[in-house]
Amino acid sequence: MPASKYIGGLFTMVGGLSRSNIAQINSDGSVSSWDPGANNTVTVLGVSGSTVYAGGSFSTIGGQSRSRIAALDATTSLATSWNPYANSNVNILAISGSTIYAGGSFTTIGGYARTNGALLDTTTGLAQ
Repeated sequence: MPASKYIGGLFTMVGGLSRSNIAQINSDGSVSSWDPGANNTVTVLGVSGSTVYAGGSFSTIGGQSRSRIAALDATTSLATSWNPYANSNVNILAISGSTIYAGGSFTTIGGYARTNGALLDTTTGLAQ
């Protein structure tokens, strides 16, 4: 059975259900109950194990304040404690092992000055 897919963008409905800028689509094409709700655009998503990473221009997602980048529990849709805080939009995410590669228009992320690109630790959220 194919895995479910996550979608992001700038929308308020998916498949007739209220969803704010992020949703999960089941393998049968239906919209799942997973609903972290972002208050602004979700530009990019990445999945690693039971974590969904999101980047964009949001300031809240998964029930928490998160500045433009967040890690969400793939089961509960709640934001995890991972919080690298980007000072501007995150448009690119790639995951390799314990590293998140992030790109965007930010100048600080993960607690350090990083212009447009950064490597982030998946455990601490700190820039490497």
